[in-house]
Amino acid sequence: MRTAEGKITEVIYLPGVTPDGGMVEVRLQCAGQNQLIRLAPVGFLKQSGLLLREGDTVTVKGFPVTGMEGDLLVATELRKGEKTLSLRDTRGRQAW
Repeated sequence: MRTAEGKITEVIYLPGVTPDGGMVEVRLQCAGQNQLIRLAPVGFLKQSGLLLREGDTVTVKGFPVTGMEGDLLVATELRKGEKTLSLRDTRGRQAW
């Protein structure tokens, strides 16, 4: 499990079967590096009321994965300000 804290430099909406089904990823500027982080589907984030924008500072807990696009952190928990959202359990099972 890894924790990354930093500023969002880009919000990426991956295509999904439905408009709310697409996955959301963010690029996080932390410790002088850009970290790509996979969050959750658009609809799940909308339902939670957690809005993410470039420039927001967030803390993400997750597990690292290496894939075709390079290194990726798959988030289990996302914290912005006072709000914490659980995305996956410790085994990576999705909360949606």
